[in-house]
Amino acid sequence: MALKAMQANVPEWVTEPGFTRGLARAGVTLRVDTEVDPTAWPDFTDVDLALCVRRHHRDIDADRAYGRKPATKLVNAWCAGAIPLAARESGYLEVGHDARDTIFVDGPEDVLEAARTLVADRALAERVRTEGRRRAEEFAAHAVMAEWERLLSDVPPRTRLTVAPHLVVMSGRAVRAVPRRIRRALSSRPQASG
Repeated sequence: MALKAMQANVPEWVTEPGFTRGLARAGVTLRVDTEVDPTAWPDFTDVDLALCVRRHHRDIDADRAYGRKPATKLVNAWCAGAIPLAARESGYLEVGHDARDTIFVDGPEDVLEAARTLVADRALAERVRTEGRRRAEEFAAHAVMAEWERLLSDVPPRTRLTVAPHLVVMSGRAVRAVPRRIRRALSSRPQASG
């Protein structure tokens, strides 16, 4: 199992002896990659499980801070054939499917339980891994380019903007900015009294 995070974002429980002993009893070792070697961050190819969690800082509103953060660790895990154990953050929840291509966890106990289950049930682990690899295809360069092409080709042709004469404010220099034919039409209309 690997966790890839900035040192400040590594959850405290990840380095606690009880957690690492629990993983060892399940037959799982944990490697934590931090900014010390950022070249290793996107690469989960040498692990079976990708731990996609972060420390929650008291002074940071997690929803606001991470609400727009994309699920890149999840996608990187899928691309490498690793099974992601992911926190319930909006980016992960938006693209992952629990127990199909991702295992969602809420803390160290869930991580330990998921690790034990996946080690014991090889068929489940292979189903989740296979579905993750299939999902990785959705995020491959050719698939993303095809989606952009589809989105851009679906944009309707530009329509001409027309301004109704009664919406034009006639004051100061704005009058000179109104096309001549609209000014003529406005000047020939009867003025409202009142």
